[in-house]
Amino acid sequence: MQSTVFGVNSQSTEKHGEYTRFDYDEIYGTVLNRFLIQAMLGLPLSVYGEGRHSSGIMVLNDAVKSLSMLTSEKLQSGEYRVINNNPRAYKIIELAKKVQNVLSNKGHKVEISLGEYDPRHEKRENGKYSVTTAQSGFFDRLNSETSIESEINDSYGILKPHLSRVKSSVIYPTLDWSE
Repeated sequence: MQSTVFGVNSQSTEKHGEYTRFDYDEIYGTVLNRFLIQAMLGLPLSVYGEGRHSSGIMVLNDAVKSLSMLTSEKLQSGEYRVINNNPRAYKIIELAKKVQNVLSNKGHKVEISLGEYDPRHEKRENGKYSVTTAQSGFFDRLNSETSIESEINDSYGILKPHLSRVKSSVIYPTLDWSE
Protein backbone atom coordinates (compact mmCIF):
# COMPACT_ATOMS: atom_id res chain seq x y z
CA MET A 1 0.00 0.00 0.00
CA GLN A 2 1.58 3.27 -1.05
CA SER A 3 0.67 6.92 -0.72
CA THR A 4 0.45 9.34 -3.62
CA VAL A 5 3.88 9.87 -5.14
CA PHE A 6 5.20 13.32 -6.10
CA GLY A 7 8.21 14.13 -8.21
CA VAL A 8 9.50 13.87 -11.77
CA ASN A 9 12.68 11.93 -11.24
CA SER A 10 14.55 9.53 -9.02
CA GLN A 11 18.23 8.70 -8.88
CA SER A 12 17.61 5.97 -11.47
CA THR A 13 15.74 8.14 -13.97
CA GLU A 14 18.13 11.05 -13.49
CA LYS A 15 21.09 8.81 -14.28
CA HIS A 16 19.57 8.07 -17.68
CA GLY A 17 18.20 11.57 -18.35
CA GLU A 18 14.65 10.24 -18.27
CA TYR A 19 11.70 11.65 -16.36
CA THR A 20 8.36 10.26 -15.29
CA ARG A 21 4.93 11.44 -16.36
CA PHE A 22 3.74 14.65 -14.82
CA ASP A 23 -0.05 14.72 -14.77
CA TYR A 24 -1.80 17.86 -13.58
CA ASP A 25 -5.30 17.30 -14.96
CA GLU A 26 -8.39 16.54 -12.88
CA ILE A 27 -8.37 12.79 -13.56
CA TYR A 28 -4.77 11.59 -13.30
CA GLY A 29 -3.03 14.60 -11.81
CA THR A 30 -2.05 14.85 -8.19
CA VAL A 31 -2.85 17.89 -6.12
CA LEU A 32 0.81 18.90 -5.81
CA ASN A 33 1.34 18.64 -9.56
CA ARG A 34 -1.69 20.85 -10.16
CA PHE A 35 -0.58 23.41 -7.57
CA LEU A 36 2.95 23.56 -8.97
CA ILE A 37 1.77 24.12 -12.55
CA GLN A 38 -0.77 26.72 -11.44
CA ALA A 39 1.87 28.61 -9.48
CA MET A 40 4.34 28.50 -12.35
CA LEU A 41 1.70 29.89 -14.72
CA GLY A 42 0.70 32.64 -12.28
CA LEU A 43 -2.72 31.10 -11.65
CA PRO A 44 -4.31 30.86 -8.20
CA LEU A 45 -3.86 27.48 -6.51
CA SER A 46 -7.28 25.83 -6.68
CA VAL A 47 -7.87 24.32 -3.26
CA TYR A 48 -11.08 22.30 -3.40
CA GLY A 49 -13.48 23.15 -0.61
CA GLU A 50 -11.59 24.62 2.31
CA GLY A 51 -8.57 22.34 1.99
CA ARG A 52 -9.17 20.43 5.22
CA HIS A 53 -9.06 16.96 3.68
CA SER A 54 -5.72 15.26 3.84
CA SER A 55 -3.60 13.33 1.41
CA GLY A 56 -0.67 11.00 1.84
CA ILE A 57 2.25 12.31 -0.19
CA MET A 58 5.62 10.70 -0.70
CA VAL A 59 8.58 11.85 -2.79
CA LEU A 60 9.29 9.62 -5.81
CA ASN A 61 12.91 8.96 -4.90
CA ASP A 62 11.84 7.80 -1.42
CA ALA A 63 9.14 5.60 -2.96
CA VAL A 64 11.68 3.94 -5.26
CA LYS A 65 14.08 3.36 -2.35
CA SER A 66 11.37 1.86 -0.19
CA LEU A 67 10.10 -0.41 -2.95
CA SER A 68 13.62 -1.65 -3.64
CA MET A 69 13.97 -2.37 0.09
CA LEU A 70 11.04 -4.76 -0.23
CA THR A 71 13.26 -7.16 -2.14
CA SER A 72 15.13 -7.86 1.08
CA GLU A 73 11.96 -8.69 3.03
CA LYS A 74 11.92 -12.37 3.92
CA LEU A 75 8.54 -14.05 3.94
CA GLN A 76 7.67 -17.53 5.05
CA SER A 77 6.04 -19.81 2.51
CA GLY A 78 2.34 -18.87 2.33
CA GLU A 79 2.81 -15.67 4.33
CA TYR A 80 0.92 -12.57 3.21
CA ARG A 81 1.92 -9.23 4.64
CA VAL A 82 0.71 -5.73 3.79
CA ILE A 83 3.33 -3.03 4.25
CA ASN A 84 1.78 0.38 4.42
CA ASN A 85 4.12 2.90 2.88
CA ASN A 86 2.40 6.15 3.69
CA PRO A 87 4.84 8.09 5.84
CA ARG A 88 3.22 11.55 5.90
CA ALA A 89 -0.20 13.06 5.55
CA TYR A 90 -0.84 16.72 4.82
CA LYS A 91 -3.97 18.82 4.72
CA ILE A 92 -4.52 20.07 1.18
CA ILE A 93 -4.23 23.68 2.37
CA GLU A 94 -0.82 22.81 3.87
CA LEU A 95 0.37 21.52 0.50
CA ALA A 96 -0.85 24.71 -1.20
CA LYS A 97 1.09 26.79 1.31
CA LYS A 98 4.25 24.73 0.74
CA VAL A 99 4.04 25.39 -3.01
CA GLN A 100 3.29 29.05 -2.30
CA ASN A 101 6.36 29.38 -0.04
CA VAL A 102 8.77 27.64 -2.42
CA LEU A 103 7.65 29.58 -5.48
CA SER A 104 7.43 32.88 -3.61
CA ASN A 105 11.12 32.43 -2.83
CA LYS A 106 11.68 32.17 -6.60
CA GLY A 107 9.92 35.49 -7.22
CA HIS A 108 6.47 34.18 -8.13
CA LYS A 109 3.38 35.84 -6.71
CA VAL A 110 1.28 32.87 -5.65
CA GLU A 111 -2.33 33.20 -4.54
CA ILE A 112 -4.45 30.48 -3.00
CA SER A 113 -8.10 30.21 -4.01
CA LEU A 114 -10.36 28.42 -1.52
CA GLY A 115 -13.68 26.92 -2.53
CA GLU A 116 -13.95 28.37 -6.03
CA TYR A 117 -13.79 24.82 -7.34
CA ASP A 118 -15.26 21.98 -5.37
CA PRO A 119 -15.97 19.07 -7.76
CA ARG A 120 -15.83 16.50 -4.97
CA HIS A 121 -17.96 18.59 -2.62
CA GLU A 122 -15.19 18.72 -0.06
CA LYS A 123 -16.47 21.89 1.57
CA ARG A 124 -19.71 20.13 2.43
CA GLU A 125 -17.74 17.19 3.85
CA ASN A 126 -15.72 19.61 6.02
CA GLY A 127 -12.50 17.64 6.17
CA LYS A 128 -14.23 14.31 6.69
CA TYR A 129 -11.63 12.40 4.69
CA SER A 130 -8.20 12.12 6.17
CA VAL A 131 -5.28 9.82 5.57
CA THR A 132 -3.76 7.67 8.26
CA THR A 133 -0.01 7.35 8.10
CA ALA A 134 1.74 4.00 8.18
CA GLN A 135 2.53 2.44 11.51
CA SER A 136 4.55 -0.48 10.17
CA GLY A 137 7.93 1.19 10.72
CA PHE A 138 8.99 0.10 7.25
CA PHE A 139 9.47 3.65 5.96
CA ASP A 140 11.60 4.57 8.98
CA ARG A 141 14.29 2.20 7.72
CA LEU A 142 15.04 4.51 4.77
CA ASN A 143 17.03 6.62 7.24
CA SER A 144 16.30 9.73 5.21
CA GLU A 145 13.23 11.38 3.86
CA THR A 146 13.23 13.94 1.10
CA SER A 147 11.26 17.00 2.11
CA ILE A 148 8.25 17.97 0.05
CA GLU A 149 9.67 21.49 -0.26
CA SER A 150 12.92 20.15 -1.68
CA GLU A 151 11.05 18.07 -4.24
CA ILE A 152 8.84 21.03 -5.20
CA ASN A 153 12.01 23.02 -5.79
CA ASP A 154 13.65 20.26 -7.85
CA SER A 155 10.49 19.64 -9.89
CA TYR A 156 10.20 23.36 -10.58
CA GLY A 157 13.69 23.38 -12.12
CA ILE A 158 12.92 20.38 -14.31
CA LEU A 159 9.50 21.63 -15.43
CA LYS A 160 10.38 25.26 -16.09
CA PRO A 161 11.90 24.69 -19.56
CA HIS A 162 8.77 22.73 -20.57
CA LEU A 163 6.15 25.19 -19.32
CA SER A 164 5.09 26.09 -22.87
CA ARG A 165 3.82 22.50 -23.27
CA VAL A 166 1.24 22.85 -20.48
CA LYS A 167 -2.38 22.55 -21.61
CA SER A 168 -4.07 25.11 -19.37
CA SER A 169 -7.51 23.88 -20.48
CA VAL A 170 -7.14 20.73 -18.35
CA ILE A 171 -5.96 22.36 -15.13
CA TYR A 172 -9.34 23.28 -13.67
CA PRO A 173 -12.04 20.68 -13.05
CA THR A 174 -14.97 20.19 -15.37
CA LEU A 175 -16.43 17.06 -13.77
CA ASP A 176 -18.74 16.81 -10.79
CA TRP A 177 -17.49 13.83 -8.80
CA SER A 178 -20.72 13.40 -6.87
CA GLU A 179 -22.68 12.15 -9.88
